[in-house]
Amino acid sequence: MVRFCAICGKVPSGSESLIDNLCWDCYRDKHRLINAPKSVEVEICRHCYSYRLNRRWIQPRGDVDPIFAAAIEVVKSRVSLNGTGVFEVSPLEMVDRNRVKVKVSALGTVHPDIPKYREEVVVEVMLKYVSCPVCIKIASKYYIATLQIRADRRSISRSELEELVGLIENVVLRELKTDKSAYVVEFSEVDGGLDLKFANTRVARLIASKIRERTGASIKETFKVIGFNRSSGKRLSRLTISLRLPPFSLNDIIRVDDEILLLKDFRGGKFIAVNLASWSKISFSPKLLSSKNVVRIDSLHNLPRGLVVSVQGDFLQLMDLSSYEIYEVAKPVELDLKSGDEVQFIKLEDKIFIANLL
Repeated sequence: MVRFCAICGKVPSGSESLIDNLCWDCYRDKHRLINAPKSVEVEICRHCYSYRLNRRWIQPRGDVDPIFAAAIEVVKSRVSLNGTGVFEVSPLEMVDRNRVKVKVSALGTVHPDIPKYREEVVVEVMLKYVSCPVCIKIASKYYIATLQIRADRRSISRSELEELVGLIENVVLRELKTDKSAYVVEFSEVDGGLDLKFANTRVARLIASKIRERTGASIKETFKVIGFNRSSGKRLSRLTISLRLPPFSLNDIIRVDDEILLLKDFRGGKFIAVNLASWSKISFSPKLLSSKNVVRIDSLHNLPRGLVVSVQGDFLQLMDLSSYEIYEVAKPVELDLKSGDEVQFIKLEDKIFIANLL
């Protein structure tokens, strides 16, 4: 007895066999490979184009238009295959400001006896424009963390401020690539330092940590309760981070007991200094600079320039280039100087120290 398809009457031939009394074409028509809705709705922030997916707000990434990026990801979350295979979603057309269409393409099969084939469907995506929580906070200047940057027993110099601002900008720009709430709500230069407000405590702490790594600053955190979240019952609080730079900065010349030191660097949690008597290097923790035995003498930026006239054994003759006065100076053991070298020097009572080789 000849068997034929119950729908179209086709008699199978070759390797094709009926499946549930249906030919392969009719079976595919009755059992679609792609399971997808005809239309879906997506909430998109009208300001930043973030979109809501599974109760989370997600920033669009990549080179795809942000509207299509949102539509594609939402459709992906609603598509499944009735058989086996893989699928992809791609942009198709922008119908109008409130509607786009995307194409779902699949390669697979709905039955093990049927070879793999391609199937496509079009899904219409309705766009609902809203404001995401982060953009609402930006508009209201809402913040939950304050970073106060000061220096211990001194004002922060202009060069230090510029370096700090550059560091902060680099961290914020990097974090904004993956976290839209990493922005600075408010930035102000105040007497003695900087005040910054953040919508994100993680970023405030990250910046404070980076500054501590760079400068040896100390960090102190305090919290203040500002209310309660009625839906969750949790307390709402604001974090204040107090960041104190050491009482001395790089290129400062300090006296520690009887030694004259030039602060050259800060690495691995320790200051690197040069003993100007010998030009040997020493390292110490930031706590030493808070000692009463440490006194700031001057800054390298303020020191006069001199010319090495001659070098004889353990001494050299140094001419002050502003007054042309000649001094006899003890030659630092670990500094290789020769006639014609220009240096910066500091005069302390009856002694002269070479502070920098130009």
